[in-house]
Amino acid sequence: MSATQVWLPTVSDTGQQITPNVAIAFATVYACVQLLSDSVAGLPWCVYKRTSVGREEVPAHPWHYRLMVEPNPDMDSFTFRQTMMVSALLTGNAYAQIHETGLYFLRPDRMTMFRKDGEIVYLYSGQAGGQAFTADEVFHIKAIGFDGLMGQSPVAVMRNAIGTALGQESFAAGFFRNGARPSGVLKIPGKLDPEAQNRLRSSWESLYAGKQNAGRVAILEQGLEFQALSIPAEDAQFLESRQFQRVEICSAYRVPPHMIGDQTGSSYSNNEQANTEFVQHTLRSWVTRWELEFQRKIFKRESAYFSRMRFDDLLRGDGVARSQYYQSMKAVGAINANEIRAREDLNDIGPQGDVYSMSQNETPVKQKIAEAQQVIAAPANDAEPVAEPVADAEGVDAAYADWATETAERMLRVELNAYTRKREGWEPKPERFEEAFAPIVRSAGVEDHVARRVAKELCGWLHEVESDLWLSTLPVRAADALLGACHA
Repeated sequence: MSATQVWLPTVSDTGQQITPNVAIAFATVYACVQLLSDSVAGLPWCVYKRTSVGREEVPAHPWHYRLMVEPNPDMDSFTFRQTMMVSALLTGNAYAQIHETGLYFLRPDRMTMFRKDGEIVYLYSGQAGGQAFTADEVFHIKAIGFDGLMGQSPVAVMRNAIGTALGQESFAAGFFRNGARPSGVLKIPGKLDPEAQNRLRSSWESLYAGKQNAGRVAILEQGLEFQALSIPAEDAQFLESRQFQRVEICSAYRVPPHMIGDQTGSSYSNNEQANTEFVQHTLRSWVTRWELEFQRKIFKRESAYFSRMRFDDLLRGDGVARSQYYQSMKAVGAINANEIRAREDLNDIGPQGDVYSMSQNETPVKQKIAEAQQVIAAPANDAEPVAEPVADAEGVDAAYADWATETAERMLRVELNAYTRKREGWEPKPERFEEAFAPIVRSAGVEDHVARRVAKELCGWLHEVESDLWLSTLPVRAADALLGACHA
């Protein structure tokens, strides 16, 4: 019994049959498919083993090399995943034979799926004849479908949008092929026989039709008159219509238009948000399909091993974003220096790089003060006398001066990023600093109005200096004001 499948028609309302080969020839479809396939293909795909404390990467596992480098002797990992994604994005299904030596791509147009005795069977018609596979022998990536067994072709779903876009493209080609001049009629007094009509038409087209003849001066004799009939493309909002079709196809593939070169109505801020949504909602759904299918078909349910595609490699081209990500992760003790260096393809720095540390900002101010007071109040040891605490001119203990400087620098980095992103129209807002400083001064037992005063002073300083001097001058001033406020 064949698997139940509802196939959509492939003929669009424009009368053109939209097949994968036809669709990929349209620039927007090609760009979307290339973006999605290259994005999934470029992610590191690693094998991990579950441990008592979490997981560990297993480079020695045979499937780790196949997923990262060479899934079969004919393809590298990037090419294999790219080919599979192109197949899924155009036909709705991507197949690969699961063999003990790796994964081998199977063409979707040669695959048929049906049920026999309750079991799913894949029948592949290759050059050597038909070959049947069980479900455990086929790695199957599916697009959205109607029965959960086979994916529906996105090209068939978008047949009308693609057909309309192709029709507009053909119209544009014909429009410019005819010299981007409106078609019309030639009027002449009297009546011409068919032979004379054909001769006049051929003579006119040879002299004035085509882009190579655009702008030539027409010479009209013996009362000959040219009358334009068609509507100019601008008046018909031709360009706007093509723009709409481009966005519609991007929406179907869930690709932000700016990522395929359409910058209409885009800006830095909304592009950044669109990039994040692309990773979270588009790429993640495809990656989840890959990971789950691999677990079901290869590692099975009881296996201690599993695979993951790492998204952190998407930040590889953005040094600032990558640096901020590492800094925030290290500040909360999530990664250490050697792990950061490993992701950057750098050698480790020895055992000291394996230490996990947390930012001093994570420690409450009261705890810092209490620790400093305990050191001061501890009885002196004759053998090892306790050094006097270092204080500034206002008597502020240096035991937590580093904390204040780090806090001020962190706030200034936030403002610096906001400034460099917006460039124009930026204004430092005391409310943002007050919101950040209030819990800090409150934890030291100081009134909230102190935070407002420090925030106001800091914003005033921001107006006095250039942005590139913030991180070298203002943290010290901000730290002094914050320390002074906490000990006023």
